[in-house]
Amino acid sequence: MRLCIFVTLVGLLTACSKPFHHPEKLWFNSLQQGTALILSEHVDGDWNSVCIFAPYSDNAQARQKLGFEWPLEDLTTVWVLDNVSLLVFVDNNTVIDFLEVRRDHVDFAPLAGECLVREKSKFYYDNGIAVQTNRNHNRL
Repeated sequence: MRLCIFVTLVGLLTACSKPFHHPEKLWFNSLQQGTALILSEHVDGDWNSVCIFAPYSDNAQARQKLGFEWPLEDLTTVWVLDNVSLLVFVDNNTVIDFLEVRRDHVDFAPLAGECLVREKSKFYYDNGIAVQTNRNHNRL
């Protein structure tokens, strides 16, 4: 009987959580000056935009920027830490994936509040900061 209850509970918990497959190909800790950061080459899935959140972003800021509810505070640490930025990959009002990036590897915080289309989510590494290429043409 206990085994049946345990199996049922594990099944329910697994079914309720959406699996996120965080991009494993992004090795930001070994970038050199001028290195290109083209997110579409490293982040799989059917995402059409990426939104960037600064440290201490919360659920209200996520709702405002994404245009829909997303439990940023439940799934990330960006809302309580100042050493990470958050990249959220979106398609059709659905978060496809997200990635917390340590700011001592690459600092995306100066781009916080931006949502960029996939084709234009290109950056380069400049003294520890992600700098957007073609800045005037990348916004949604």
